[in-house]
Amino acid sequence: MKNIFVTILLLFPWILFGQSFTNDWIEYDKQYYKFTVYEDGIYRIDYSALVDAGIPVSSISPQQFQIFYKGEEQYIYVEGTGPSDSILSPGEFIEFYGEKNTGWLDTAWYADPAWHANPNVSIYTDTSTYFLTWTSSGQTNRLGVEDDVDFTGYVPADYFLHESRQDYYTNYSGGVYWKTGIGNNSVPIYDSEYTETKGWFSPSFTALSPFYTSTPGIHNSGPNAEAKYVLVGTNLQDHDVDVTIGSGPANNHTYNSTKVNKLSYNIPLTYLGGDSTAFIFTPKAPGTDRNAVGYISIKYAHIFDLGGASAYKMSVLDNQISTKSFLSIANFTTSSPCWLFDLTNHKRIKTTINNGVVRALVPNSNGEKECYLSSETSTSTITELKGVGSMGTAKFTDYTIIDPDSAYLIISNEKLY
Repeated sequence: MKNIFVTILLLFPWILFGQSFTNDWIEYDKQYYKFTVYEDGIYRIDYSALVDAGIPVSSISPQQFQIFYKGEEQYIYVEGTGPSDSILSPGEFIEFYGEKNTGWLDTAWYADPAWHANPNVSIYTDTSTYFLTWTSSGQTNRLGVEDDVDFTGYVPADYFLHESRQDYYTNYSGGVYWKTGIGNNSVPIYDSEYTETKGWFSPSFTALSPFYTSTPGIHNSGPNAEAKYVLVGTNLQDHDVDVTIGSGPANNHTYNSTKVNKLSYNIPLTYLGGDSTAFIFTPKAPGTDRNAVGYISIKYAHIFDLGGASAYKMSVLDNQISTKSFLSIANFTTSSPCWLFDLTNHKRIKTTINNGVVRALVPNSNGEKECYLSSETSTSTITELKGVGSMGTAKFTDYTIIDPDSAYLIISNEKLY
């Protein structure tokens, strides 16, 4: 019998691909409690969830709490951080903006990051893992509270910028491949590496195919819209595809094999449809011109009417004549207080509601600000946190201090004997 042992050194991907994704945010003497998020939005962890997880709330100052994601401390709001608040009390909470998992880490696996056709979609999971901990010293990241609701002298902004986007992830492509065999007996053999077009896309098409994204509330006096899409080939032949956006002219793309094409155009608002705008893809090459779409998006000027939404992301521009932008927002569904979060500048902005109109003042910041409006009823609650590690310690294991001669993994199979 021949014994063959294959020794595999397992490294985290951020070790393999540089210093951007190291674990230097971890302090091994601190406790960490993990929880998951799979949708973008506002989240709360209340007092009872912390207690149920076994976190010693009675011995932690509200100013000491921290949340980490992607190795970075997040900006949070803690209800109960006044001068007289030495501990968190029943009814109080930690609040933050959470994000689903995207392809931010997957990109590192590709030899060329541009080969990841849609970094907004992870190849593996849409679930993010966050970590809650607390510190005994140092500054912690907090959302700045903006409570100015004196609208006297302000003129309402005309529009905000909104990105309407459709990501497609129903069909998986293995990336670059070649064929073995002849005719109906040919079999595709995919490259095992992370190659161009490896990832999730729409179903393949060989004839005229429309894709739609919603574009309501267009402000006709706004700047040109920005349209983007990803077009990929899903077979080995040459491709010739016309793409029209709304009522605009056709854009022609010729390319070869399984290539990723990332396209962007500035287009007049008059090209956009009323409630939705079509991206029409028309393959024209001889033979079976098979293609797929990664995503389509249009970023355009939108009036302050949110169409009945109870949570909404928008990009707010600076006020050119005042220090703050005055937002007067109609048709936002809320039966409770709502807050506007400046995600770019880490602010929690107070709003007022008068006759169904939400009003807020957003401080200027020398540029476009990504903001998120959320009613309390649309806020999600984290109900379960689990300590990391084993033996109930809630502490990470520092593997760098373990003697490498005494810790290894052997992977084998009976076919190797």
